[in-house]
Amino acid sequence: MQRLNETMYFIVNPMAGNKGSIKTWKKVEEILKSEDVPYEVFFTKEKGHALRLTKEILSQTNQKTRMIAVGGDGTLNELVNGAAEFPHAIIGSLAAGSGNDYVRGVQKTKSAEEALSLFQDNVVRVIDIGQFRRMVRPVIL
Repeated sequence: MQRLNETMYFIVNPMAGNKGSIKTWKKVEEILKSEDVPYEVFFTKEKGHALRLTKEILSQTNQKTRMIAVGGDGTLNELVNGAAEFPHAIIGSLAAGSGNDYVRGVQKTKSAEEALSLFQDNVVRVIDIGQFRRMVRPVIL
């Protein structure tokens, strides 16, 4: 399969997985450099930062853009919510948190190498993220 030569954007939560995400990122960065994969990396500083970074990156282009969370389900949640209004966003995750439910249950990659290979291949699966609306019901006494 032909590999893409587009820039991939990584948003790393350095606190995820008891700071194990940094170890995961260093391993991934070595692979990216050895394979001459174009990438940019951003490190989150507080809760909500991944969401803001995602919106900022995606608002600067209309081209398909690969956004990869390096962290846990919380980091991925912020990327998904940040990308929700941008149909050109392609989201992935590198498991570096404590639960990693999305990676285990949906993405189904077992290693960083396998996930990187998936991200570079031109295979995309559309997933409905749904929509949540809080309903307020009157209390009758």
